[in-house]
Amino acid sequence: MKNPKIQQASNVADGNAIGIWGKVARAAIVLTIPVAVVAIGLSLWTYQQHGSVGVTAVAIASIICLTGGWLSLVMLGIYQPTAPVLAILSGVLFRTVFPLMLGLLVSQHARWAEVGILGYVMLFFWIVLAVETLLALQIVNAVAPKAS
Repeated sequence: MKNPKIQQASNVADGNAIGIWGKVARAAIVLTIPVAVVAIGLSLWTYQQHGSVGVTAVAIASIICLTGGWLSLVMLGIYQPTAPVLAILSGVLFRTVFPLMLGLLVSQHARWAEVGILGYVMLFFWIVLAVETLLALQIVNAVAPKAS
């Protein structure tokens, strides 16, 4: 097993100076892009169908799911170096339970339920789930110690 300082110096020499938090920050930005693109497109449609309430429902649904994805990435940054299993389990908690419970909660609002906010939450949930899972795998593979 290599000394962490030697490994860090080796990473810098290889041009790979970015640590786990840099990877998490980049992943959070990459995760935001598809959610924002879909939210903008969907907002244009919902505005014509439901007015500003539809746009608000799309915004709330996208923010709920994006926040769950970001929190999942933060858990990966916190626990991956020391407790990878805890990183995965806490990530699942924030990526799935957080958006679904909040989605059910906001769907109790009569006007948002009328415009279908729970459907929007589910749409963004699947987008965030797919993209964040791929990004988390890339982070784990980049940070995992290489077998010699």
